[in-house]
Amino acid sequence: MRDLSGRTFARLQEQAYAGWLTGRRVGVAALLRVGLESGLYPATALTAAFAAPTPQTALYRLLEQTLTALPDWLDALARRALLEPTPMPSWQPFVALRLDDGPDEALFLVLAVQSVWMHTVHLDGLPPRLAIAIAETLALIGEQLTPACFLRDLAGCWLDEDHTTYAALRDQHLPDDAARWAYVHDQTDWLNWFDWDEASFADWWARMDAYDQPQAIWLRRWLRRPWRPTDVRLRGIIRRRWRLRHQAALRRLPWWRWLRQAIRVLRWTRRHAPHRTRPGMSPAGLEEDGGTSLEMAQALSFDEPWEPTFCEDYYTTWLESGEDCGWRLPCDPTTNALGATLQAFATGQGLLIGACQADALTQGRDLAHL
Repeated sequence: MRDLSGRTFARLQEQAYAGWLTGRRVGVAALLRVGLESGLYPATALTAAFAAPTPQTALYRLLEQTLTALPDWLDALARRALLEPTPMPSWQPFVALRLDDGPDEALFLVLAVQSVWMHTVHLDGLPPRLAIAIAETLALIGEQLTPACFLRDLAGCWLDEDHTTYAALRDQHLPDDAARWAYVHDQTDWLNWFDWDEASFADWWARMDAYDQPQAIWLRRWLRRPWRPTDVRLRGIIRRRWRLRHQAALRRLPWWRWLRQAIRVLRWTRRHAPHRTRPGMSPAGLEEDGGTSLEMAQALSFDEPWEPTFCEDYYTTWLESGEDCGWRLPCDPTTNALGATLQAFATGQGLLIGACQADALTQGRDLAHL
């Protein structure tokens, strides 16, 4: 009787798994390909699943095994790109993996944002050439590997009205805060749009002035750079590092080691996966579909004076909106694009963490606090 009940339950379970897998066959095949090519399970396990008495159940278990093992696989890939293998902060609280259904048996693997992860570096104390090379390398990592953007770029879009107002007021060439406040109060209607008193106006002016007129020489030079293709930018980074190679003091810096490692990864990416850099494509050549870009939750910061107030306003508004944020990746079994995207994401995470490690070591801070 017990054996009969077990067989009956197994048949019902097989039918249930068959129903779930049938409507998602294409996406499941892509995920199983990622697991196979990444070594998350051996090829014999896939063969055994098809030959099992209940193959649909076996395939579902194999898919479950793949999804369970993916975070540890990504963690191991990220660790290879670190400056110091240990200690390593976990990026798993940053994103969670989930599956979304798509049309025509498709699935999407979603890297859903769980929290904001700010990567802050302090480059003002470095030689301008080295600081510019580091900033440009961070930009390429955010474009080529893991979605990330500079906090300055977010602020440029978010504070558009502030920038317009600041530029108009700056053009008046007024000598001090008192004269500027008098002009705003008596000759404009800006107080209808901005919740200012004299003190908050002075704070606003100081923040906008720090954004528009940064004091660091390297940052002013870097912000004036013209747009250039990726290959030209990468060659420029390599050239800057080459010109600095005879300065022994710089070669002892953690930043020097990080820059060498990041250049090696970016050059490999350009040689072996040039499709990742096509305009309009995500870092590994997959079209983003829906949701807010992952880069908004992973900003690169230079610890400038205007950043704390901007971050509080921007991310508070974003979180209160309840907008879903993440990276929605189509699961296509005909190419290895999904696996390549995940590998690029993890490697980029490792390089960004490595940049924070280089910054902490240069500043004399403990890596355990990253």
